[in-house]
Amino acid sequence: MGQCRYCGKSGLFLSVGSDGLCAGCRPVVALDVSQRVRIVNESWKIAQQSKSLSTSLSRCDLAIQHLQHIRDTYERRGIMPMTPTAEEEIAKFVWARDECVVEDVKMKVAKAKRKADVATTATARLNAYSQTLLAITEGKPEMLDSSRLEPYEVEVKRLMHTAQLSGYVEAAEKAEFKGNAKKALDQYQEALYFLKTDDVDDQLQAAEIARISTKIAELGGSVGGSVSEA
Repeated sequence: MGQCRYCGKSGLFLSVGSDGLCAGCRPVVALDVSQRVRIVNESWKIAQQSKSLSTSLSRCDLAIQHLQHIRDTYERRGIMPMTPTAEEEIAKFVWARDECVVEDVKMKVAKAKRKADVATTATARLNAYSQTLLAITEGKPEMLDSSRLEPYEVEVKRLMHTAQLSGYVEAAEKAEFKGNAKKALDQYQEALYFLKTDDVDDQLQAAEIARISTKIAELGGSVGGSVSEA
């Protein structure tokens, strides 16, 4: 006696195929699965080609929703209407979703570097990297494995650190060139304070600390922050 895996009907005269479906359910299942698979395939193509991260993520989510329906409605009843299975395809889309975020961040890091290369001020360079760091921060909650963004976050923070320090030093050198020792001293002390209070081990930036400390001393200042009277 056969029993349909979808509708649950059974009987002595009920014919069930190798797929476990009766004649009435087979076309219903086939139509539903084919429509959902079409959406999944379209979503994969759009997610791969779109230049919009939000579009790529939404298409991945849409595909996952349809695949979950196939898994929960059919595969868990022993009906296997597609190859690879919906479960396997879900894993692919989950990976692709993370990959979309990573590729978007990579693109934004490269763009920020190009903007920083042609920027005329340290502030402009810092702004370029700040926007990229924001994109990384916003991208992390979207990912299953946000650790994949850590190398880019470390790189951007390093570039921001360099840009901020160069801003102080460039301002100091400009003031010194113009003969404004007081302003130069102030900017060098800002640079030294920045180096002393950042998250970087002082031993790793000892040479820069020593160089700036020497400039402060030459201008009559103190590395402790006080300025000698002229």
